[in-house]
Amino acid sequence: MTDQFPEVTLTELFEEQVGRGGDRVAVVCGEESVSYGELNGRANRVARWLLGRGVGVEDRVAVSLPRSVDLVVALLGVVKAGAVYVPVDPDYPVERREFLLEDAAPVCVVDAEVVAGTAGLPAGDVSAGERSGVVSAGSAAYVIYTSGSTGRPKGVVVSHGNVVRLFASTCGWFGFGADDVWTLFHSFAFDFSVWELWGALLHGGRLVVVPFGVSRSPGDFRRLLVRERVTVLNQTPSAFYQLMLADEVAGGAGLSLRWVVFGGEALDLRRLVPWFERHGDASPQLVNMYGITETTVHVSFVCLSRELAAGDAGSVIGEAIPDLRVVVLDEALRPVPAGVAGELYVGGAGVARGYLGRPSLTAGRFVADPFGPAGGRLYRTGDVARWDGDGRLVFVGRADDQVKLRGFRIELGEVEAAVAAHPDVAQAHVIVREDRPGDRRLVAYAVPADGATPDPAAVRAHLAGNLPEHMVPSAVVTLEAFPLTVNGKLNHKALPVPETTGTAGARPPRTPREEILCGLFAEMLGVRRVGVDANFFDLGGDSLLANRLTTRVNAEFGTDLTIRTLFEAPTPARLSARLDEGGEEGGALDVLLPLRPFGTRPPVFCVHPAGGLSWCYSGLIKHIGPEYPVYGLQARGLDRDEPMPSSLGEMADDYVRQIRTVQPAGPYRLVGYSAGGVIAHAMAARLEQLGETVDLLSVLDTYPGQRMPPIDEQGVLADLLRWVGYDRRYLGDGPLTHERVTEVLQSLGSAMASLEQCHIAAITRIYANNSELFNSHLAEKFSGDLVLVVATLDKIDISPKPDTWQPYVGGAIRTTEIDRHHTDLMKPGPLAEIGRILAAELRRIDGAGQDDVAHPTAKEN
Repeated sequence: MTDQFPEVTLTELFEEQVGRGGDRVAVVCGEESVSYGELNGRANRVARWLLGRGVGVEDRVAVSLPRSVDLVVALLGVVKAGAVYVPVDPDYPVERREFLLEDAAPVCVVDAEVVAGTAGLPAGDVSAGERSGVVSAGSAAYVIYTSGSTGRPKGVVVSHGNVVRLFASTCGWFGFGADDVWTLFHSFAFDFSVWELWGALLHGGRLVVVPFGVSRSPGDFRRLLVRERVTVLNQTPSAFYQLMLADEVAGGAGLSLRWVVFGGEALDLRRLVPWFERHGDASPQLVNMYGITETTVHVSFVCLSRELAAGDAGSVIGEAIPDLRVVVLDEALRPVPAGVAGELYVGGAGVARGYLGRPSLTAGRFVADPFGPAGGRLYRTGDVARWDGDGRLVFVGRADDQVKLRGFRIELGEVEAAVAAHPDVAQAHVIVREDRPGDRRLVAYAVPADGATPDPAAVRAHLAGNLPEHMVPSAVVTLEAFPLTVNGKLNHKALPVPETTGTAGARPPRTPREEILCGLFAEMLGVRRVGVDANFFDLGGDSLLANRLTTRVNAEFGTDLTIRTLFEAPTPARLSARLDEGGEEGGALDVLLPLRPFGTRPPVFCVHPAGGLSWCYSGLIKHIGPEYPVYGLQARGLDRDEPMPSSLGEMADDYVRQIRTVQPAGPYRLVGYSAGGVIAHAMAARLEQLGETVDLLSVLDTYPGQRMPPIDEQGVLADLLRWVGYDRRYLGDGPLTHERVTEVLQSLGSAMASLEQCHIAAITRIYANNSELFNSHLAEKFSGDLVLVVATLDKIDISPKPDTWQPYVGGAIRTTEIDRHHTDLMKPGPLAEIGRILAAELRRIDGAGQDDVAHPTAKEN
């Protein structure tokens, strides 16, 4: 293609590429691939099948196939016949598909059975004489439906010439060619797919069709990008933000990308900073391209940079494509000066014909151009923008009730109409809420019909059967009546935040892993906490948040879950059970407790304090990189009668044997809080005697030679409350009871609520035994370094000092003071500080340019 605007069709340009190299690979999907010659022949057969059934030029043909090579064959075959393809995504609900078929009134439908049935037809190019009329650049090529403000989607009619000039007018920027590899990532019913499909085929490139499941799994998608050596990636910002997480986990290596093109929704430039830090500004080059279906996919272009992302540029959408004209007008249709917001209008060669069968709507949105040549038209976008001081466009928002959410245009009126169609709903209102920064969701508010009590879950199920996934609200809130302003208008500010916790009476987590999963669920959903039986999707989770959640779970536990696993096991309890199927975690009271048993670096072993439980370290792992496995060491006798150690040295020997079952050889990393610090030091000395290396020993506010006072059951119960950050003074001055403490722990969502009275008694016995061992222990010398964390707000003994460790440490003692109480160090806030200290030490130890190699004792992902 050249930088001119040729009066040619998509068919002619594609066939030129076939003539330049029919043996080149054109399309890949999984294990299947076809050459340009094969693709051309198969598409010709589909075209002849259509022509044999009387399909004429500009007749509409519905195409309904899953993502596959056959889908590309079908779309190309329809265009070769001179017809117009109407995408009907088979993943859409039945009623949505039925509406599209009724409104578009196609002359036939091409599906997988049709494509398979064309095998015996001639494969040579379709001649002009075989078609019913002349196909020109002005002929319609496709009709794609966008959301409708009155409850009716509307079909946009786009010509061959609209698409051809899109690539001709941008080729000077991109320089696409036969060496490029593209992905067909988006639904073919979304106009971004036009850029992906024809961008590859009109330049002789290779098109990689992304299966739906892979498109919803950022980790799998990134692996596909690496495997297929993709060079041109087109993404909505929402999808790319998820890919960035997977790229961070992978360390940014292996990609072959030249271009990443954003479109479909507003881009938050600041969120790109971590990507630029890993990849720089030019490998690949990131580009933002604002666009709309009615103006043929893209309208503007701006190259992005680290400097631009770090600034305060807003959602910059740049300059207009050369053959388009963009104006920003006020309500009187007068151009606005720089810095002033107005409505965006687009004119030029990309403006589509209009809406299928909707002349009045077309007349209202495709208006006469008062600034251009006679007969010119402007498309009124409904988007608000402004010019910045550098002459670039900055996207501001929507002027009407239409929104863009995760790349899809949604008319809220269409969703409201679907909600109101439920028999139990009398009135409906739908808005986009952003109760957490960057987390925009559809929320529906419903007033019940007389005598009805709408079940939100049933309403969402009804909507899922009538609307595409991206249009189903994440929550349905029922109200007796809509709140009104003094002027009688709907009071949007008074619409309540959806109650999504759903944890009243719910079971709390029972193990450290369930507690970690509950925390991740709550973090993703933006709620304070959830119980182990909370269903992620019932609480407002969607596929985008599910991607984020699976990425975090995989990072924390070294697993390789997909979004499908989350659909099958959508609660913390079921997801934890699914992880158990892989054997990742034993009993929660075992001596060796795998908190995060996977990683590429040597594990970190955290030794219990005097009470014997290591559950208190579960809040630490999120602050240490996912490359580090984390294990807890727990006292014997927590859940069964067994002999307790007679000396701290005997305990250290036992724990050394335990850690060597998962890590036979060093270097070892040991951490211990309170009494656990002295035990960790004893383990380090014993490992050295065995000829092993300990390259991290960190003790958290403890010292050799201290005296540990005895403790009774009341003290144990108070410790449990302190570890979760609860001030026991709120319970009054009376004695603590196991039942009352359990109620508090349940209300806080702590796994410690699952401890029974027998466990409390066992912890009390263990504490008494450990106190005796601790007080009689004579520390040996460890020759390595010590990382000491000191709590400054109180002291656990009369006046211990960091230099108390000097006689027992041969290396350097690196001390960090934190303004905390000793008894508070296992609370979330102090754990975050400690996590940052340990993470810095681990980076220092492992930061000498070593490659991440799976540790021989750590389980592989």
